[in-house]
Amino acid sequence: MNEYIQLNEEHQMLICCKCHTALRPNTFKKHFRRVYQLIGNTLRDINNYYTGIDLADPEKDTLPADSARDNIVRHWREAQHGRAEFRWTEVRLQTWMGGKYARYWTVREDNSNSNNNDGGSIVASDNGGISAMESIIANSEAQLKAEDTIRLRLGDLEEDIDRDSSWVKRLGWVRYFGSRDLLSIYQAAEWIRAKAPIAGRAQQVEDEQAARERVLLSRLGQSFDREVDRCCWRLDSVPTETLQWLGSITAANPSGVPFGRKGKEASMSKYRSVGHRYLSFCWRAHRIGREEAYERWAVRFTDEQWSLLYNVAGELEGVAFSSSYDSGFCSGREREVDESDGEVGSDKDNDSSEREVDNEDVAALPHSVLDRAVFLFISASVKAHVGGNVYINTLLSFCAALGIRQRPLGYTEPHLYTGMLAAVLWWGRLFFLELMFENQPRDQDEVSIDAVLAFREQHTV
Repeated sequence: MNEYIQLNEEHQMLICCKCHTALRPNTFKKHFRRVYQLIGNTLRDINNYYTGIDLADPEKDTLPADSARDNIVRHWREAQHGRAEFRWTEVRLQTWMGGKYARYWTVREDNSNSNNNDGGSIVASDNGGISAMESIIANSEAQLKAEDTIRLRLGDLEEDIDRDSSWVKRLGWVRYFGSRDLLSIYQAAEWIRAKAPIAGRAQQVEDEQAARERVLLSRLGQSFDREVDRCCWRLDSVPTETLQWLGSITAANPSGVPFGRKGKEASMSKYRSVGHRYLSFCWRAHRIGREEAYERWAVRFTDEQWSLLYNVAGELEGVAFSSSYDSGFCSGREREVDESDGEVGSDKDNDSSEREVDNEDVAALPHSVLDRAVFLFISASVKAHVGGNVYINTLLSFCAALGIRQRPLGYTEPHLYTGMLAAVLWWGRLFFLELMFENQPRDQDEVSIDAVLAFREQHTV
C-alpha cells in the first residue's frame, strides 16, 4: 500500500507516490482505480486506512507560505514597470496538483535570498523565466490531454461521452459501466486475441499464455458449434406453431415467419462467432474471479451460472490438455496387447480393432461432457430473469460490452450493433427450444401436448 500512497503529516495531505500529486480526500480511491487500475485488497486497504482521517484539500485549502499569486508576464504588463534588462529573478515553483487545479507557491532554499518581489508575484530570470513559464504551460496542457484520454477510456459519469447519441443514453451504458476501463471490457469480450508486440523473455511468457488461451478458446468455440448443430435438428421435430411463437418479438402474438436456420452460411458463421465471444467473455471472468469480474467488467453471475461455468472451465482444461494422460492410457493398452501377442497370436487383429474402438470412445467422451456443460451454461444464461436493472443478467451485460467500440474509443453505432444482437437472439432461442424439448422424441408426431404447453408458458414469462 505504501508504494502507492503516503500522508504528508506536516500539511495533512495525501500524496500519490506514482505521479507525485496531492489527492483530494473524497477522490483518492477513484484516482487509483481509474489511473492505475487498482482493485481488490490493495484498493480496499487504501480506502479503509485513509477514510475518516481529517485531511486537507489541495484544491481549496490555504497554500504554504510564499504562495505565488500572479502570472509574472501579466503582472509586469499591468504594473507598467517599463523596459528593463532583467525583469524578474529565477525561483523554484511547486504545486499540490497539476492541470486546471494547479496553484503555485515559491520554494525557498535554506541559503537563498527572498524570492518574492514587493507585489508578491512570481519572479524568475529574464531568459530562463519565459522558458520556465512555457514549460509549466506545456506540462499543464499535456496533463489535461492525458486526463481527457483517461476520461474517454474510462467513461464519463455525466454521460457526455457520445452525447449526441440518444440511443446510447437510452440504453444507459455510460451509467452502467461508470468509471470502469472501457478498453479492458472491450478486450474481455473479444474472441482469440492477437499477439502482443513484446520482446525478450516477456515475449516468451506472453506467447505461452497466449498459446494456452488460444487452445482453450478454440476448443470452447468448437464445443459451441457442435451444440448449435445438435440443437438445429430440433427445428424439424416440433410443430410449426411452436417455431412461430419462438420467432415472435412479443409474448402476445406468434410471428408469421417460423423461427429457423439462417439461409446463408456467412450469416451462420457470424452468429456462431458472437456465441464464441460470449463464452470467452465468461471464461475470462471465471479466470479472474467472480468479484473481480464485476469490479473490472461489471458482469454478474447467478450462483447457478457460476457453478455451471466452473464445470465448463474444468471440462475445458481436461479436454484441451489431456494429451499426456491419453497418451499414457493408450500406451499402456498397447503394451498389454504387445505382451499378449506371443501367447495368443491369432487374436492380434481382434485386439487391434477393439483398441481402436476403445480409443474413439475415450476421445469422444470428454467432448460430450464439455458440450453438455456448455449447453447447460448457455441455457442458464438465457433463462435468467431481469428486474429494473437489466444488466444484472449476464447475457445482457455481455450485450452491453459488445456495444463498446475500440477505435475511436466509445460506443458502436446502431447499424453495426444490431447484427450482433440478432446473433445473440438467434442462438439464445435455439438453445431455449432444445432445453424445453430435449426429453421429447425426434418424431414430431410423438411430441406431447404437455411439452408444447410448457414451452408456451416458459416462453411468455
